[in-house]
Amino acid sequence: GAYQGLATIRGDCYTYYAVSEYLLGLAGIEYVGVQRVPGTRYTHYWHIVRVEDGWYYFDTTPHKQGGDTCLFTESKAQAYTRSRGDKYYEYDRSLTPGITVVP
Repeated sequence: GAYQGLATIRGDCYTYYAVSEYLLGLAGIEYVGVQRVPGTRYTHYWHIVRVEDGWYYFDTTPHKQGGDTCLFTESKAQAYTRSRGDKYYEYDRSLTPGITVVP
């Protein structure tokens, strides 16, 4: 996915996810990749990254509705999910033990 995104400069949310994961790794930034809960209409991928003493959502996918999804909090993710629907930023938290996104 990362190669495709870098080579073609286009892709879907997984491509953006893969490219950002590659770059986060190069930069030495601590991150965890997450995927929207199963059973929704579409799959979506993003990261949770550690910045200083906290964890934030990090979604590099461009959104038609706009909005800043570079580093955002749990409350912003919940508000976006309510407005967008389809469990947009809901994921299986058991896969990220010990990580709490900044409220």
